[in-house]
Amino acid sequence: MGLGSASDETNDLPIELMSGTPRRPQLSSTGWTYLLAGSFFFMLGVAGAIYVFEKTAMETTATRWWLLAFPLFLAVFGVLLVRRFPLQHQLASEGTVASGCITEHEWTGRGPYIVNYTFRNANDEVEIGSCPSDPRKVGSAVWVLYLPSNPSRNAIYPLEYFRIDH
Repeated sequence: MGLGSASDETNDLPIELMSGTPRRPQLSSTGWTYLLAGSFFFMLGVAGAIYVFEKTAMETTATRWWLLAFPLFLAVFGVLLVRRFPLQHQLASEGTVASGCITEHEWTGRGPYIVNYTFRNANDEVEIGSCPSDPRKVGSAVWVLYLPSNPSRNAIYPLEYFRIDH
């Protein structure tokens, strides 16, 4: 597939992307799940850290820090669950649409497959993006949302955490 601009192929463009920006993104069901899970783990970690800190106030600092490890791990895990929310929200509301093509499925030996794709930005320059496992095959056409001010900030549409209503 050639890397033409999105305006060349508006007949295939999803209707929710045809409107201009800013769009009004909504959390998807996956987004709600990750938001609730991330909030739960973060709050549980913070509450656990406060509890451990209060219960060990009279003990040595080495013991206190050791007991704080698990609650702090839970809090950090909660933050990691929602770390991509700001970028995906910005892409959903302000991102420019471009047609792209999946170029490669890559596996580093651990974790999920990484999908690499290419697209052309508004200046007709080829950009490369990647995302965790996508079921489409190499050579498949995809729609990419990217930030015009920084095309390296991009994602394949539909986004994992946000949906765009028309």
